[in-house]
Amino acid sequence: MRKLPLRIIGAGSNILVDDKEIRGIVVKLNSPYFKRIVIEPHTNFCKKQSEKVIAVGAGVSLAQLVRRTQRNGLSGFELLSGIPGTVGGALIMNSGNIGDRILDVTVMDKQGRVKILKRKETQFSYRSSNLSRYVILNAHFKLIKKNKKAIAKFIKDYLDYRQEVQDYAYPSAGCFFKNPDSKSAAYFIERAGLKGSSFGDAAVSSKHANFIINKGKASFLDVVRLVKHG
Repeated sequence: MRKLPLRIIGAGSNILVDDKEIRGIVVKLNSPYFKRIVIEPHTNFCKKQSEKVIAVGAGVSLAQLVRRTQRNGLSGFELLSGIPGTVGGALIMNSGNIGDRILDVTVMDKQGRVKILKRKETQFSYRSSNLSRYVILNAHFKLIKKNKKAIAKFIKDYLDYRQEVQDYAYPSAGCFFKNPDSKSAAYFIERAGLKGSSFGDAAVSSKHANFIINKGKASFLDVVRLVKHG
């Protein structure tokens, strides 16, 4: 048996892929099983009338999840607005503090064993979780019933804010570096005078210094050179 590296991707929106051949197997969670969203009618997880449980596949896009929950008057995923990823990736990275809403998550380990991790077995922090060792299959979340118009207004205001402070004029993988404890990575990049610097078509955004943007045909090597610059 050949032991090949296994890489799991969702939307592929937060990865930098080498221009050279990739050794191993890349799996995209794109089958109908991973695309399911089920708002459960009743569950023991709900202690209040205002609470609702939703089951979501790991391959569901965050944009679809936000739209579906808003249409059903369910609040809790608003901070996922504008993030071009999937639920599985968001759980691993704790995007939009998605871990705050977790009830349980079904995962598979490298030996193919499937198990359910309860909330107390999960750990979430800034841009990380203890789920990266697994293949995430699906998860249950607890949301709160809220006025649809109020949710829609929050999402609109939040997206307007993101458009104002982040660079969406060119393709990118979003914020490239993790923020240190003291100040944001963008602050230090800008202080170093690197805002707007480039290698090939890879450039540090003039709008948000932690965005590395593709101004046309940026290669993997262009991005790596820019990251190592300075």
